[in-house]
Amino acid sequence: MNTEPSQANVLVDGILRGAAPQEIIGLSPGQHRLRIEKEGYGPVELTVSVNAGNEVSPQYITLSPTPSPTPGPTAPPPEPPETLFARAEALRKGDGVPKDLRQAFALYLRAAELGFAPAQHRVGAAYALGEGVEQNDSEAVAWYKKAAEQGLAEAQYDLGVRYVLGRGVQQDVQAGMEWYRKAAAQGHQEAIAALKERNPLTDQIRRFVEDHLRRRETGDMDGLIADYGEQVDYQGEGRVNRDSIRNEHIRYFRDHPERHYQILGKGSQER
Repeated sequence: MNTEPSQANVLVDGILRGAAPQEIIGLSPGQHRLRIEKEGYGPVELTVSVNAGNEVSPQYITLSPTPSPTPGPTAPPPEPPETLFARAEALRKGDGVPKDLRQAFALYLRAAELGFAPAQHRVGAAYALGEGVEQNDSEAVAWYKKAAEQGLAEAQYDLGVRYVLGRGVQQDVQAGMEWYRKAAAQGHQEAIAALKERNPLTDQIRRFVEDHLRRRETGDMDGLIADYGEQVDYQGEGRVNRDSIRNEHIRYFRDHPERHYQILGKGSQER
């Protein structure tokens, strides 16, 4: 048995007899199935008959190369994160397309996972507001931080707010102020205003309002102002006037809406 190319495996009745060229002896009379195979070539199968007392003519088998597989269609290149972000913005705003917050979030997330900071910030905002995804303060902080660490001023400010208020993260006013400073250094106006607003006197006012409300469980402005006048001097800063107290009172309720409804005795938070 000879083959082209040589060194093809020769199997007789499913049993390997060796590699060609190969002399096959000892076959019993009758029909036998031969299979010739070699890697990279299509196999050849044939049947030979062996008669008692007769020799079988030498076999010469030519193998054909296995055809290369036809390449499939080339996959389109992945969308760049900027394109994904632009599509998400259009869907979120309904700009030229029907508004779809869930689809917008899915596109923001794809862009965010590619490391695109504006998309990471928008994913954080979506979690913070529950837009297109279930509201989750911890996830909001995680995505704000990814964008903030890349230097995005908006994310730095929003992360600062979270630290200052203790929403989705352990409250840490100093860490919040540091993020404010990073955003302010890039000209972020809300961060600049927050830094001006956060001073020792304002912090004392805020703490007093919170302590007072917890102690008195009342929204009575006159009582609040009376307690202030009697108890607070602030080491030469001067007594705090009615407007300062009122502003802090309003800010406190803005930051803690649930307290507003507890104090007023309302069971619903509908506005």
